[in-house]
Amino acid sequence: MSRHVREKDKTLTPVLILGTVVLAVCILICVSYVIDLRKRYIQDTENNFRQHMDMAGLVIEQSFDQMLQNTTAAANRLEQLEKESTDVDRIQRILLEYRNVNNLDEMIYVKKNGMTYFYEEQPYFAMSEKQLDAIIVDQTIITISNDNVVDDTNGIVVVSAPVHDGDGTQIGSVVSVKTLNGILQNHSFAYLRDSGQMFLIGKEGYVYDLAVTQERQIKSKETNFFVRLRSMSKGSTANKQRIQTLKNKTLASNVVTGKLKGADGADLYVIVDKIDTDMSLYLAECYSEEVFAGRLTPIVNRSILVCVLIFILMALVIAFMWNHMKRTSDTIRKLAYMDSITKGKNFNYFLEKAILIIKDNQEIPYLVQRFDISNFRYINEAYGHIKADELLTVIIMEGEKVFGSKELIVRMNADQFVLLVQNSADYLNRFAIFEDNVNMRALELGIKFPIRLKSGIYQVRRDDYDINVMVDRANVARKSLSAKSKEMYAYYSDRIINDMRKIEKIESEQQTALINGEFKVYLQPKWDINKDKLYGAEALVRWIKDDGNMVYPDTFIPVFENNGFIEQLDFYMLDQVCAEIRKLLDEGKPAFPISVNQSRRLWDNPEYVENVERILRKYDIPSHYVDLEVTETVFFGERDKMIEIITQLKQKEVLLSMDDFGSGYSSLNLLKDIPFDILKIDKDFFSESITSNSSILILTKIIEMAEGLGIHVLCEGVETKEQVHLLRDIGCQYVQGYFYSKPIPLNDFIQKYVS
Repeated sequence: MSRHVREKDKTLTPVLILGTVVLAVCILICVSYVIDLRKRYIQDTENNFRQHMDMAGLVIEQSFDQMLQNTTAAANRLEQLEKESTDVDRIQRILLEYRNVNNLDEMIYVKKNGMTYFYEEQPYFAMSEKQLDAIIVDQTIITISNDNVVDDTNGIVVVSAPVHDGDGTQIGSVVSVKTLNGILQNHSFAYLRDSGQMFLIGKEGYVYDLAVTQERQIKSKETNFFVRLRSMSKGSTANKQRIQTLKNKTLASNVVTGKLKGADGADLYVIVDKIDTDMSLYLAECYSEEVFAGRLTPIVNRSILVCVLIFILMALVIAFMWNHMKRTSDTIRKLAYMDSITKGKNFNYFLEKAILIIKDNQEIPYLVQRFDISNFRYINEAYGHIKADELLTVIIMEGEKVFGSKELIVRMNADQFVLLVQNSADYLNRFAIFEDNVNMRALELGIKFPIRLKSGIYQVRRDDYDINVMVDRANVARKSLSAKSKEMYAYYSDRIINDMRKIEKIESEQQTALINGEFKVYLQPKWDINKDKLYGAEALVRWIKDDGNMVYPDTFIPVFENNGFIEQLDFYMLDQVCAEIRKLLDEGKPAFPISVNQSRRLWDNPEYVENVERILRKYDIPSHYVDLEVTETVFFGERDKMIEIITQLKQKEVLLSMDDFGSGYSSLNLLKDIPFDILKIDKDFFSESITSNSSILILTKIIEMAEGLGIHVLCEGVETKEQVHLLRDIGCQYVQGYFYSKPIPLNDFIQKYVS
């Protein structure tokens, strides 16, 4: 049994352990959730109490402020009255008026001579001589007291304001009295009263409100809040320490919270919130966990129920998985190494079986060969996926016939195959037989397209143990074959790696080189041989680094065409050429058409025409000075789309040249559909025509045909005087080549031909 299948079998045993762990984790999550839910409810409850306490504190402050304002206003009225006369009835009416305005329990006017005025027959509280001395002062004061109250179950708030005579001398004070119970019965305190025990306390914990809640009916004579906490909680050492800590923090902070263990065993929560007054007043609230338990318990119960259901569901799922894995283990054994398309072995099987074959046959030299079908995409599109899949199956079938038991062939993916084969003297011959057999079977399938297999080969070394590495190296060799390579196979070597590193270096430097202006414009003149003068120029790119070293186009252009950077470079060259033409026009120098090569990549950009037009507008140059050169290969595959782009460019009055005419197969057919301005005869075609009468005749007819269509003809690669004479004799007017000049830097070109 293979390692891959054995690993799948091993997963059946620990599945129960995994299931147990999953269930345990599920329980842990449920418990954690319930604990977290309780914490959040405790925190939410505390936040709710604090919000209500903040509101209650604001109500107390506002009540005190209203009493102060009301008392001061009454004192001002009495001052005015005293200046006129001392009318007892009017004094009592003023006291009644301001008492009613603020819903006071009492308002008294006390003079320094001991005369006291009040509306009721019996005053609400009796003042001692000491208190009278404290009240009759020339300032406005607020005090809270439990002393000398007629109803000694309630504290009072006392506010006094001085009254002056016409000379500004204090003659008495207006005293306002309101019970704390009257203030704390406001609806803003309802939640605090109903949900727990509320206290208004002073510094050090002195309790002022003795009868705030009727249901509580506190009769304790203990007037210290922190002492009361001891009686409300268990008398443990921990509780005593917490109460002392709570007391210390109260004196130092605005808001203090704490938790005690209540006398009944339940948690008791305490919040002390300082009221922003000058009297060091605090609002304290004590509440038990019953406040939130009523809301929390149903949710906890539902959460536990959901967790139990999840637990049961997980148990059922694990049981199902166990049963399913046992029933499907045989199917897994069959499918683990089967290719779904060819029904042969797959790459997983190759990874495990190949290394065993190599180890068991160490005396045999082996090769790992990775190959694919050249132009498989065309076969897919031309013959359909079904035929293409049948071809893939044929490759496996024929491979198993040619290669023996100590060899192995599998499909990796798509049209990629990998082969472990003995490195014998007749290996290449055997592979050629295999390829011939595939072609014969392909014809039987109705596929007339020749099947060519492109391969990369890696020679297995004695210290090689990683099949993935061997396959990757074979793939590196395969990728080193370009579309123009005559050979269909390549061996892995250090040279290939070096070439890849060179490519990586070029790609790592390309963007920086573009930014730094290392790509230079070179111009090669186009010559009018009839008039013997400059006709135009072709812009060619040269990469000259900052250190002066040159990277030649045949080194970097293929890389850029492959990775797509050629698109940026071509637009850069077009921009540089347009900038130079603009400069010539601005300086009043003669300008001439300059052709710029346009790669196939550019034409795939839906914004290509718009980008060309944008550059022309940027430099505001007549479009007939710009000549865009394209090769006929751009029309392979999406001919209609390319013709549409050409038509759009012609509408912009841009010159268009077909480069390398004669190197392809559809040039003549293109001429009738595409409005080119210039036809550039490929230099290889031209060099052949010099020694062939038939080729000279063909070239003559091409020139005549092009001129008849209104297309200028330019022959490239002119290197001798004889070639110039021949071309002039057959009617060619324009040439380009080393006979006149090789490509030279832009500035040198301008100095030589324009200045």
